[in-house]
Amino acid sequence: MEKRKGLSPLIATVLLIAFTIAIGVMISRFAGNYTKTSLKTSQKAGNSVVDCSLQDIEIDHVSFNPGTGTLKVLVYNTGTENVTVTGILAMDRSYNICHAYNKTLILPTGGGIAITGKCTNLKAIYKVKVSTTCPSVYDEWTNTTQ
Repeated sequence: MEKRKGLSPLIATVLLIAFTIAIGVMISRFAGNYTKTSLKTSQKAGNSVVDCSLQDIEIDHVSFNPGTGTLKVLVYNTGTENVTVTGILAMDRSYNICHAYNKTLILPTGGGIAITGKCTNLKAIYKVKVSTTCPSVYDEWTNTTQ
């Protein structure tokens, strides 16, 4: 019977060290890419929060013609950054809702604009909400004469 020799302990140790280094390099590259991606995402989110904190709007006047369903809302940008208006929602006292304006509109700093929309399904307006691209930047108007 012939004796077979296995790997020498020296060669086994060298292979084990090389395998360990290769695995370490792969994990290091993955962690590096993951960290870069996470950093970019958090920077974008941080910039958005900063931009939103500098924005503010105010509804100055609301008028509604029930005969034509025309809703006019005068909105001012009272913040220090441009604001992107994304919609106007109107509601009557029975909580019937009308999406009076569903477009985007950039409102420059210090500027004001009259936005016109249609609400033919409402007979009167109780509340109006103007929304923007920043969820925390909006204004609501309530009709106190009804």
